[in-house]
Amino acid sequence: LDPGGFLGGLEDEEYARLEQLPPEAHTELDINIGEWLLADAVLQVDGEGVFALDLVLGEGGPLLPPNSREWLIAASERPMSLYDVIRVIPGEGLDLRDLVYPADPPVRVRDEAFSGSAQRGDIFGGRILRKGDDRILSEAFYPMPEDFAQDCLNEIFTEQEAAAKEAGPFIIDYWLLGLLGE
Repeated sequence: LDPGGFLGGLEDEEYARLEQLPPEAHTELDINIGEWLLADAVLQVDGEGVFALDLVLGEGGPLLPPNSREWLIAASERPMSLYDVIRVIPGEGLDLRDLVYPADPPVRVRDEAFSGSAQRGDIFGGRILRKGDDRILSEAFYPMPEDFAQDCLNEIFTEQEAAAKEAGPFIIDYWLLGLLGE
């Protein structure tokens, strides 16, 4: 897997197949790429790697409404991870277990919409944001079948031991492969 960019782990043929996906898949891609760009992307500026978020929030960045600025800061506080739904509270939220950091206690997230369709045992990649006293899920969502999730975790754990890498690039790559039906 190539964690160099959102689509960096795809082969040329897989990249070309993205064009054949239905419009709903392109909407998901747009949302996920947008969040990745703002929360995780490293851009080359004058030959130096700079987090896109630092450019947006830093001096000379765009003027943002306070709630947008707060969202961006919250998105950068916790890296993307792979979660297992351990409890659904319909109309209210979910209890999630972090599969990448299994020693962490379960987290309750407030999400009325997702709690209406989620089921215990669902696995997905995502990002938990702090919003006041609550925890919420960002809009970027990476559902994954159990076998893909296990392969993804195996690779994350191997890489983390070797180089302390973040899970996000692996989650993105496995989600994209699943999206392409591989």
